[in-house]
Amino acid sequence: MDARELIEELRGRADRYHAEFRSQPRLRRMALCVGALLVLYLNFGLKDYRNTAFDEQIRLVGELTRLSEAGSTELWSERYTTEVKANEALIANCWNAESARLASADLQTLLRDVLSENQVDTPRLSLGQPEALTYLDREYFEIRAQVRGRFELRMLPELLTSFSAPQKQVAVEQLSYVARRGAGTLNMTLVACFLSEVV
Repeated sequence: MDARELIEELRGRADRYHAEFRSQPRLRRMALCVGALLVLYLNFGLKDYRNTAFDEQIRLVGELTRLSEAGSTELWSERYTTEVKANEALIANCWNAESARLASADLQTLLRDVLSENQVDTPRLSLGQPEALTYLDREYFEIRAQVRGRFELRMLPELLTSFSAPQKQVAVEQLSYVARRGAGTLNMTLVACFLSEVV
């Protein structure tokens, strides 16, 4: 069978299939159902592909954002230097203490001396419990103190200077003053940090 005969044979079969398709309604309905199912399948498959592609795009955008942020931050060596300096500052500002009880006693003694030297009248002093903290993998603890007493406002600069001794620094966390005739009422919240393995 040569090519021309093969083409004629295929054309004849196509004509017979077409005539059979037109003469049988059930076959047409089945073909329409198959076509509809194929369209639905392709539609859902394309939707899943779009969703997958969208999720992958979101992931890539997030990864690109993280890489951009990493590229825009300071170099690791600079960050290390910054952390070392911050650690040194923490050590410089903290007291050394063998235990939390001794730290509380040291802080109470210092505060009583400072209040007396700066003429805080009838001072009331109360210390809180030590609070354990961690900074740059270094453990330390803080103790807060509440101070209340009669005080002349003009002497406040000298009082604040007394809390910043090189080896015994105490930070002023809160300060309020109620003016009255003569000496007013001073209220302060102070905090001191201590380096110790025992809290």
